[in-house]
Amino acid sequence: MLIEYVAAERKDGHLTRKWFGDSYFDLYCWLDDKGSIHKFQLCYDKSHDEHALTWIQPSTYYHQRVDDGENRPGKSKASPVLIPDGMFDFHTVAERFLRESKQINHEIAQFVHMKLLEFGKR
Repeated sequence: MLIEYVAAERKDGHLTRKWFGDSYFDLYCWLDDKGSIHKFQLCYDKSHDEHALTWIQPSTYYHQRVDDGENRPGKSKASPVLIPDGMFDFHTVAERFLRESKQINHEIAQFVHMKLLEFGKR
């Protein structure tokens, strides 16, 4: 079940960043002073095959895989990076997000869920 990491909230210029997470998801949201979301990034399947869906207003989306930097035989671990990955099972992710987001801010959860479905219909 997603929880908000209140200690992680911080100001990025004129936007406030909030972080919600659990063992499967990390959700980062950038909100203005009125609480409107300007950007979010939903990372999912963190322990198996992590991916990230990023939405930036008004309607820009990126779906990427997280390369954790571990698979480098004979070399030190590298920093994780996002790389293009078009495959996105939006139904499964949206359903799980809806179940797991019941304890966080309702408006944020509904907005992110709506954008997940919107991306899937593109």
